[in-house]
Amino acid sequence: MLRRATTLTQVAVRSALGESEITRDILQEREDSIDERQNAIRDYLVGISQHKISSRIATSLPEIMHCVNDAERVSDLAMILNTRASLLNGKLNETEHAFIYDMLSGIRSLSTNVRKSLRGDKEAKRIASEKENELFEKLKSQASNTTNLPLVGVVSSLRDVVRHLSNITDRIDTIS
Repeated sequence: MLRRATTLTQVAVRSALGESEITRDILQEREDSIDERQNAIRDYLVGISQHKISSRIATSLPEIMHCVNDAERVSDLAMILNTRASLLNGKLNETEHAFIYDMLSGIRSLSTNVRKSLRGDKEAKRIASEKENELFEKLKSQASNTTNLPLVGVVSSLRDVVRHLSNITDRIDTIS
């Protein structure tokens, strides 16, 4: 689900910038699919909680649900990014364009390391934490150094994507 949500973010921005043939309707169908997965996982976790379970599992279930919600929120942000980035189509200078693609690449790398961390890879968790800090600093710098208001909106949404991925990283030790 996290991989799909992150991929949707990438495709949504590229589509808005006219660099992908995927329509908003297709993006919305993919986002709806992620919503359905979230609901199915939530129902499953609630079902588990109705049974006699260990205190460790009982403690982990709400954290897992938060992770699922964070992953789904990334897909919501993909749709917001699509709307905001469409305002930039043809209005980015080369540096701004490169910045957006650098951030998308960084988010893809962060997501990959978050997913590896969820499978118990401690080195990937360390890398994810470093990548989060790097992305937050770059996004903060870009937001304070631009007068392009639509770009500020995109930067804000990209920061929110990183924040939700960071939330998952922060919960890894609790759910492992």
